[in-house]
Amino acid sequence: MTTNQISEPPSVLAYSIPALCSATGISRRTLYALWERGEGPAVTKIGRRTLVRREAAASWLEQLQVKQAA
Repeated sequence: MTTNQISEPPSVLAYSIPALCSATGISRRTLYALWERGEGPAVTKIGRRTLVRREAAASWLEQLQVKQAA
């Protein structure tokens, strides 16, 4: 690698539950309560892991903004 090349870390494709909670500032308990009511972001299961795709999280947050603005 030459000195003029910049190595950028890969962007986040999906959030783990703790990462999503940290990024949004909500607790794990609140997130699971939202899912029980059918109001949380869509999840993707990979093996035993539950992930939330970046696009799903962004879409969910936009829907919350629209609801609050109405």
